[in-house]
Amino acid sequence: MSDDERIRLKALRLSGLLDSFDAPSFVPLMNMLAHYFKARACCLCAVSEHDVLVLANHGEIQATFPRNKALCSQTIMSDSTFLINDISDTQWVERGVQCGAEFKSYLGYPIHARDGERIGTLAVLDDKPRNWSEEDISFLTQAALLADAQISNHLSKNHFYHTDLEFLAALNRLGIHSDLFESISSTAKIGGWALDIESGQSFWSSQTRAIHEVDDDFEANLSKGLEFYTPDSRPIIEAAVERGIETGDPWDVELSIITAKGRIKHVRTWGRCEYLDGKPKWLAGVFQDVTEAYQRKAELQAARYSESRAKKNLSAYHEALETHSIVTITDSKGRVVFANKKFCNLSGYSQSELLGETLGKLNSHLHSHDFYLDMREKIKSGQSWHGEVCNRRKDGTLFWLETTIVPRLGLDGQPEEFVNICQDVTDWVTRRDEQEKRRMDAEDATTAKSRFLASMSHEIRTPLNGVVALAGALADTNLSAEQSEMVELIQKSGEGLNVILSDILDISRIEEGKFAIQSQPFNFTKSIHIVAGLMQLSIEERGLEFSVNVAPELDAIFKGDDVRIRQIVSNLLSNALKFTDRGRISLTCAIVDEADGLVRIRTSVEDTGVGMTSAEMARVFKRFEQGDDSLTRSHQGVGLGLWICSHLCESMQGRIWVESEIGKGSRFVFDLPLPRCGELPATMSGPGERVSVAGKRVLLAEDHAVNQRVFSLILQAAGFELEIVDNGQKAFDRWLAGEFEFVLMDLQMPRVDGLSAIRLIRNHERMFGCPRTPIAALSANAMAEHRVASKDAGADMHIAKPVTPESLLTSIGELLHRPGPPSSGEEQKVGAVSS
Repeated sequence: MSDDERIRLKALRLSGLLDSFDAPSFVPLMNMLAHYFKARACCLCAVSEHDVLVLANHGEIQATFPRNKALCSQTIMSDSTFLINDISDTQWVERGVQCGAEFKSYLGYPIHARDGERIGTLAVLDDKPRNWSEEDISFLTQAALLADAQISNHLSKNHFYHTDLEFLAALNRLGIHSDLFESISSTAKIGGWALDIESGQSFWSSQTRAIHEVDDDFEANLSKGLEFYTPDSRPIIEAAVERGIETGDPWDVELSIITAKGRIKHVRTWGRCEYLDGKPKWLAGVFQDVTEAYQRKAELQAARYSESRAKKNLSAYHEALETHSIVTITDSKGRVVFANKKFCNLSGYSQSELLGETLGKLNSHLHSHDFYLDMREKIKSGQSWHGEVCNRRKDGTLFWLETTIVPRLGLDGQPEEFVNICQDVTDWVTRRDEQEKRRMDAEDATTAKSRFLASMSHEIRTPLNGVVALAGALADTNLSAEQSEMVELIQKSGEGLNVILSDILDISRIEEGKFAIQSQPFNFTKSIHIVAGLMQLSIEERGLEFSVNVAPELDAIFKGDDVRIRQIVSNLLSNALKFTDRGRISLTCAIVDEADGLVRIRTSVEDTGVGMTSAEMARVFKRFEQGDDSLTRSHQGVGLGLWICSHLCESMQGRIWVESEIGKGSRFVFDLPLPRCGELPATMSGPGERVSVAGKRVLLAEDHAVNQRVFSLILQAAGFELEIVDNGQKAFDRWLAGEFEFVLMDLQMPRVDGLSAIRLIRNHERMFGCPRTPIAALSANAMAEHRVASKDAGADMHIAKPVTPESLLTSIGELLHRPGPPSSGEEQKVGAVSS
């Protein structure tokens, strides 16, 4: 540079050089900085002897202020980057450095002229503390070199190169490689373009080509460039270019283009026409991809639209809540800050009486302290709470609210307010309480009935046991024909009374929901033949033919409740026997279907009795109903047996029905689905049988004198050596003193009952490793829970009273023929067996 030029340069600086700069020429550079740093401000500052002239982000002059008050005075004296991460740090406060009220961090780089004189700074400022990185410093350094090149070029030519062609050439002349410009252009997504109007020669920078997604060998011209614009955008850019050529007016518009790969992008294009000798010479400008910003703007607009709709919806929700719900809002300390009219009307308090007060003034004192403690802990943790709350009105009456309490959290994440949304459920709670009271009363009545039936069962069965058992014992003595007939009548009357009593207990258990169906392996054919065998004698004594036809394939193991199946068959056979005076009764069992692992077995009982009308068939399975309920009926019963059969079938997922014709007889049929099973478990034995027990010692615990005599007659006649005690404590003491083959233990006795005595015996056996003594529980309580209690206490068998000599001795035979007891001291797990 000549001495004249250096003198001119100094004179221009000192006279406010940058005030004459063509500021818009710095737009690409300043926008690159803004895009990269995303800071509060990016500034190009010219520093004279006394003043600092600041250019804002888009090139317009922002401010002029004294040099001694500017951070640029710190930067201009540096040979490299000057930065402040946090202006509030002690070191900067002590030095009196200030960025202005709105700025908290600063990054600047000095700009030197070609002769080395410092002429300005390029700086970035942010409104929050910021840790400037090595990449930040490197990017600002490169940008400062570009600014330095622009200014130096202006000082040497006295004009700016606004086209990339001229600018790149200038950079090369100044010794600055073009890769630097390309790097910054790529980062900011800004490209340059230029067009020689006269020759049609066009230049697109690499970033411009990247935005349009064209190859490096793409030959650009004005026509091809305009073709990239969408149909809506093209007329706008054509008009802007035409006006720029005619008037020299620059353009700055955002439009849409379709790239060479078919993608739609949103771009911002700046451009203008340069003249030479009064004629348009160049079209030049800058091209920036603003797709992301456009999308963010669209998202922001959508968010604002959603916010607007949300506010409208919120207003509608508020109106709905105000109209249909009871609403209160309390602050973090529980004080009421809002209560709607519905709450005031319901509570009897006005808003002025509620605001500033806690809802504790409505406390009904029906809820516990823990109830409110749980509520407070939940909502204070930020969770919603839902429940029913009883409150007290101003007049003292109570009302119930179904309440949802929703915490509203503050910026610190802690609840600031609690919104209570409620519904008045006073009437519903009142009805519910009444229904609950009726239910509890019904349960109490059912429990009382159950206790009464259990007590009556015990009280009836105890003397009935004496009647049945003594009649059985008497039948084994030498009697005349007339005496035998009378004994037989006594036996049958007792058996009939026992059946009725059992039916009443069954219906009681069904009503209480305590009627349980058991499921265990059993042989279907054997179970049917047991029932048939028990009924055969009674049927043949009436002079009736009796046939049993069980399909061969049913001689297998199935899983189900064989006790209840036998009960159904027995009831149906007994019913047929009642209504058949001549002819026959047949029992038939067959498989009718097999699918999904279940075998559907159909069992039918057919008779040649009196038959039924359609009306009688319609009510025959109803409780306390009978086919013939006239005063002249010849059969007995209370109408429970068939209803129980129907319930049992339903409980086992089966069904039962009847087919009948007056004068020709009836056919009762039931189907049951049963799964097949493997072999019968070894621990399960078949029906008991009477055995020779001569000389075997048995201990009987029984407090009823008649029953003592009954069991004595039966057992001594069978050859047992019998010892009798009248309470559980004596039974345990006597068991300790002697050796017995088995124990018969009545359950209801004075002092120590039978269950407690059984437990004493089993505990002693476990503690001292004694051999296990078979124990059969004797009880007039025949309900399922009594059998379970016997099993849990340790009994091997539960024998329900009344007993006959045959049934008692058969049960004892079964007890004594069971597999040997476990080794001494082992935990006993035995099942209760009913007989």
